[in-house]
Amino acid sequence: MSEKRKDSNGRILRTGESQRKDGSYQYRYTNSAGKRVVVYHPTLKGLRDKEKEIEKGKFAGVDYTLGNLTLVDLLNKYLKLKSNLSANSITSYKAYIKLVERQCDFCRVPLNKIKPSDLKEFYVSLYNNGYSSESIKVLHGLIKPAFAMAYDDQILMTNPCMFKMNFLKGNVHEKKALTAEQQRNLLETISASRTYNKYYDLVVLMLNTGLRIGEVLGLTTKDIDFINHALSVNRQQLRILEPYTIKIGPPKTKAGVRKIPMIPVVEESLKNILNRRPPNADDFVIDGCSGFLFFTNNGTVARYVNLQTKFKAMEKLYNKCYPEAPIRLTAHILRHTFCTNLMESGMSASYVQYLMGHSDAATTLQVYTHTNYDAIAKIAYRQMEQHSVSLNITPPGTPNYTPL
Repeated sequence: MSEKRKDSNGRILRTGESQRKDGSYQYRYTNSAGKRVVVYHPTLKGLRDKEKEIEKGKFAGVDYTLGNLTLVDLLNKYLKLKSNLSANSITSYKAYIKLVERQCDFCRVPLNKIKPSDLKEFYVSLYNNGYSSESIKVLHGLIKPAFAMAYDDQILMTNPCMFKMNFLKGNVHEKKALTAEQQRNLLETISASRTYNKYYDLVVLMLNTGLRIGEVLGLTTKDIDFINHALSVNRQQLRILEPYTIKIGPPKTKAGVRKIPMIPVVEESLKNILNRRPPNADDFVIDGCSGFLFFTNNGTVARYVNLQTKFKAMEKLYNKCYPEAPIRLTAHILRHTFCTNLMESGMSASYVQYLMGHSDAATTLQVYTHTNYDAIAKIAYRQMEQHSVSLNITPPGTPNYTPL
């Protein structure tokens, strides 16, 4: 009997496995077309994980090496591996996969037949059909790493997503925070409008708390503490595919569970919001939660799409009043403005991170890229002056100097 082959660590190698000179491992097998195929990995464990995937693919009728895996197959496979995503993110990505199934002509074409130009044409067609550049970039952010996974697994020889999105550059809207003047003008415009003045308190709430739109829609009467002047964030409304269906889940991250100090204008707006709730507001129970704050004109609990439409309409109204300096108005821009205001006030980044519910401080600090020099200089001057060190002694032989 021949001796079984072992690697440099004395581990027995299976049929088709071997260790290369550089210490990495390879697995050689014959695919369903009778072609000899080799896959590689730096570790034996990683190689055997690949072997399991190959066996699963054979069982499911999907042979990577034949290239008959489709884009939809790949996206679903990639999503299954993203175990760290929140329920809301998973639902959102599933919606994008459905979009690919509906709108993409090559979604059922084998992966190795997809070219970079195909993907670019697909993105352009989405934009021409009314999809925003932001949505297309999110979709690209799902497709690109999925193709990278296929490339790493040696399913593909090249990654067709390795291109920049600058061909949509002119259509990409910068998430620009509103200036202090724009914030005042916005509130005055909404307040003076007979159609949209009922959303004034919502905008005040979002400008002064930085809540995500899902967190706003997930607020209940139990979350408002007028005695201790605090607003608790414990849940969010989830955006799901099925129409007319609402789900309630935890915030986007663990850091999203937090308390927000309520300043007087926020408390006043919340009292107005509570007074406008329909008489049967507490009858609505969603996933065990009741006491929601925001409702549609029909008396049902408001959904993301309802508020999204209103923000678009208020943006149009504002830009009609101030055509010389138009703005973009979304829930995220109100949140971004709140964060920017705090950073420009000189508040510690760690404090801002907590209030924003960011799990990563880098996300908070990125806001500084949208501030201007004057704002940064004002904070820096105050901080530098506070911690400055000087003996206030004129060096010998130096003429007396009188500051301007």
